[in-house]
Amino acid sequence: MKKIVVVPLMVLALGACGSKDEAPPAANGESGADAASAEASGAGTAAAERLDCRAINARPKTGVDVAGVTLGMAVDDAFKAVACSDPRLVVEMTAPRSDGYRSIVGEREGEQFSVRLMGVSGQEQVVEVNRILQYEPGQEPAFDAVLRQLGGKYGTLVRTDYGGAPRETHKSVRRLDGASVTSLEDPLARGCPYDLKDQCGLTVTVNVDRAEANPALTKTLQVIMLDPRVTQRQTEIASRSSQDATQRRQAQEVQDAAGRAPKL
Repeated sequence: MKKIVVVPLMVLALGACGSKDEAPPAANGESGADAASAEASGAGTAAAERLDCRAINARPKTGVDVAGVTLGMAVDDAFKAVACSDPRLVVEMTAPRSDGYRSIVGEREGEQFSVRLMGVSGQEQVVEVNRILQYEPGQEPAFDAVLRQLGGKYGTLVRTDYGGAPRETHKSVRRLDGASVTSLEDPLARGCPYDLKDQCGLTVTVNVDRAEANPALTKTLQVIMLDPRVTQRQTEIASRSSQDATQRRQAQEVQDAAGRAPKL
């Protein structure tokens, strides 16, 4: 997997329903220069990295996905899944941040795909998936059909935006037992407030903009998927690793200092 350090593109994002099945095959023995040329020509990362997208997309999913990416997925698998979700995507890895996060960022015309990673360096796992799709005139799907399809995939969607909002926001929130929140009156309907975060499981947020020329059509679709339990687990793993590294460093410093006699 190629890791290119870049300034993050738009760490926005989001999710639609399914992943693509194929990406253009690359010739065996393609050189690094050829791969770079493939990306530069707009062929996308899947071709540049010579990924077998048919096999990657056929892998069984370990949970609910956004275009083939699942929460808890290992970094290498997530990179390949993003690249193979659309053969036109150019996908890159951002540099680790001081708080332990980094992202896989994919972009093409009309799509931005961001996957947030957390954990020990090189062993990070996916803690949030974000994807945005913008539809050109003549390509917009029916608004109501989009919501039905997403509801069928992610569970009961509850509309949570306030009157007059420029876009509609719908959320699918699951309790720890897997039951879906079905009413706006439920305190978890708009997501997991800090004091109730230990009661939430999988949460999917759907933001949808209607087409101006025809409100029955979809102009922009955004899906964000996370699970507080996955984020907490990876945060704890990263924290323990950092503490262990600090203790090892301190012990080594004490050992190195053992032979230093002060001049009194």
